[in-house]
Amino acid sequence: MLFILATACQSQTTTSTQSSEPNAVKIGTASVEVKVSGGYDADKLTMSALWTALLDNASISDNSMFLSPAPVEFTRSGNTWSAEIPMELLHKNNVPLTISSVDGRQIGRIYTGLDQNSPLKIELKIDNDGNITGHSATGGTGIIDWDGKYAEIHYVWATTPEPTDDTYADCDKYIKWETQTRMPSFIEESLALVPDATDAERRWIANEQTRRYITGRLMDYELTARDFGKCADPATPGPEYYRAFLNLLDYSPLLLDEMIPDLRGFTNKLISKLEISPIGDTPVDQWQEGVRAKLSTVMDSPTQTLLDLLTATSFLEQLQEEHRQFSPAQVENIKAFFTADDMGRLLLSRNENPYPSYSLPE
Repeated sequence: MLFILATACQSQTTTSTQSSEPNAVKIGTASVEVKVSGGYDADKLTMSALWTALLDNASISDNSMFLSPAPVEFTRSGNTWSAEIPMELLHKNNVPLTISSVDGRQIGRIYTGLDQNSPLKIELKIDNDGNITGHSATGGTGIIDWDGKYAEIHYVWATTPEPTDDTYADCDKYIKWETQTRMPSFIEESLALVPDATDAERRWIANEQTRRYITGRLMDYELTARDFGKCADPATPGPEYYRAFLNLLDYSPLLLDEMIPDLRGFTNKLISKLEISPIGDTPVDQWQEGVRAKLSTVMDSPTQTLLDLLTATSFLEQLQEEHRQFSPAQVENIKAFFTADDMGRLLLSRNENPYPSYSLPE
């Protein structure tokens, strides 16, 4: 039987305080230690964690061969399992840790919050039948999704009925309905799955779900109008259409911590909708100046975080989609511009290995 650490657990304590330090791009690792008691044969347990690279490509393929995620396997010493999980952010929530038996049966999955500055220590009780009966944790970000609610959030969709009038035929009328009715319902339904969330966790969840909704539904008005509104000839929306919802997002470093690895979809669509040219050999500061001007037509205050994510996306598109390594000029441009955090190191490491969290085909 598969447990997502829900009703089987009789105790639940998390004593650490959620990380309050602003997130940042940082290459490193987060320490995780899991101690097991309760009678289950330790020789029969294995543990692994899935990590995702920043701006991961959600549908990775290379030369038409789809790549498989490469889990980090834990090492065992007695009744304790430990691992150093690769990190490209200072802290990240919703990193899945899987507990399995050696025969491949999954015993449980925990969605963990990792912090490079705060080792995560988990204690589990697993009975003789392989049921998780208790758990506690300290460290990390202070957020552990014992009940698997974040996985459920992934499948939430607003239950507000689609409009039956001419709403879809008018992009201004449509976006007013979306931002005042449909999207608020979607966020409310998402947050209802995590009733005990802290204020900081609620802000994170709401921002993540807002971004996902924008990417999946609002950025492609004409397609949505045709598919859902049966509108044969929808008008092309102007800047005010995008401004109505893009201003609802928080573009601070909060944006870095994806609940689900699909941030790349949002940055790709921004580049496409604003017709932003590839960075090529253009110095980063010059390219960002042009991008900031375009962003300012559809949002009030483009942040440096967003500009850096779009810059990285343009570079990654070259590496992962066009399969072209950086030119000498690009390497020097990256080194010269990214000095405040590890974004430059990240991009240069991608130049050597475009898909670090995936197993490459042999």
